[in-house]
Amino acid sequence: MHMPYRIGELEPLINYTKARAVICSDASEKYNAPEVMLELCERIETLDTIIVASDSAPKGALSLPQLVSDGSLDAIKEPPVASDPAVLCFTSGTSTSPKAVIHNYQTLLANNRIAGPIYNLTETDKVLGGPPFTHAFGLCVINLTLMAGASSLLMPAFTPPSLVQLIENEKPTILFVAPAHIAACHKEGLIEKSDFSSVRAATISGAVCAPEIAYVLDGALPNGAIGQMWGMTECFMGLHTPFNSPADIRCETLGQTTPTFEARLISDKGSVAELDEEGELEIKGCSVFAGYLNNDDANRVAFTGDGWFRTGDLAKRDNNGNFRITGRTKDLINRGGIKINPTDVEAIIDKHPAVFMSAIAPIEDKTYGEKSCVYIELNNESHISLKEICGWLDENNVTKMKWPEQLEIVKHMPMTPTRKVIKSSLRPA
Repeated sequence: MHMPYRIGELEPLINYTKARAVICSDASEKYNAPEVMLELCERIETLDTIIVASDSAPKGALSLPQLVSDGSLDAIKEPPVASDPAVLCFTSGTSTSPKAVIHNYQTLLANNRIAGPIYNLTETDKVLGGPPFTHAFGLCVINLTLMAGASSLLMPAFTPPSLVQLIENEKPTILFVAPAHIAACHKEGLIEKSDFSSVRAATISGAVCAPEIAYVLDGALPNGAIGQMWGMTECFMGLHTPFNSPADIRCETLGQTTPTFEARLISDKGSVAELDEEGELEIKGCSVFAGYLNNDDANRVAFTGDGWFRTGDLAKRDNNGNFRITGRTKDLINRGGIKINPTDVEAIIDKHPAVFMSAIAPIEDKTYGEKSCVYIELNNESHISLKEICGWLDENNVTKMKWPEQLEIVKHMPMTPTRKVIKSSLRPA
């Protein structure tokens, strides 16, 4: 579970999983995690053991270092096999009902073993990962690093200056980041004036990346190249761009399938999509999960009758077989029967000088059923109006049908730990 979660997020997740023990951080000035966990013990029937990752622990809890020093070295009597459950990951929270994904040792590690050669990782590499280890992207990064015997550079919390400083001071050779990490650093003018010469390969993943953001990072690597990776909590790394590909493939597409994976696009007519036709991405592969925990309804919807996993991502495939994500099926806005995909519109609005970040979500409308509302986090002390946004879209040749019809300014965009906007949390004032 992600460390910034508090009791309101923790209780339903721990309750749902029937967890028996929690390992937590020590108390700090801002947050007393052991105290919260002990309170949860009183509220959750199955939870009875709290382990604190420090040399001391409050009454009622155990110290992890003390358990290690006092523990027995006897061999595990029944060691796990590949099909045993290994981790339980909750989907990233962009929907109102996150689902619990079960990965066994096979699906957790096979993808990393197969994808390792893409990075030519060795024990001499230093890997810096932006995503938290409590989510699928972060799990990929740490397992890939450990399986190669490489070193992992830890970033306690992200800020643009802290990421750039860590790269300059610690000289990572491999970098994993989300588009929002690079966009934030770029907007503060940090990318162009920083020394990224140690990085030989950088992967952008976690959300759809605007090509200009990918080009910015690629241009900042004098001795390396960027690539993109697509994955999900349910399957880890499914698409990759090779690092020796031309820049337009690496910066503008997700490349093709990772080894062992198959992918297809299904159009809204139910048939396999033609080249350059939008369709829902469906996949098969070595790391696709077996199912959600205690959620038969979700499992029935997740898989097709012939065993393909429905990702919910919309994509197109070009003449060279490279994929590009175009949106999410659940993000489509149904305005009087016309389906509007907001992804490309958001990317154009994000380029406006006054805009730090935008997100378009549906709001109810008595006439059309739904209409578009754009939520904007502004740059510093900037101002913007709906009329200015529509004028900007008009200048960038966006059809009027896709223009937002309402504007809401937000102080901070609600984000998942992997830097995706939580659209379900956006509400008109």
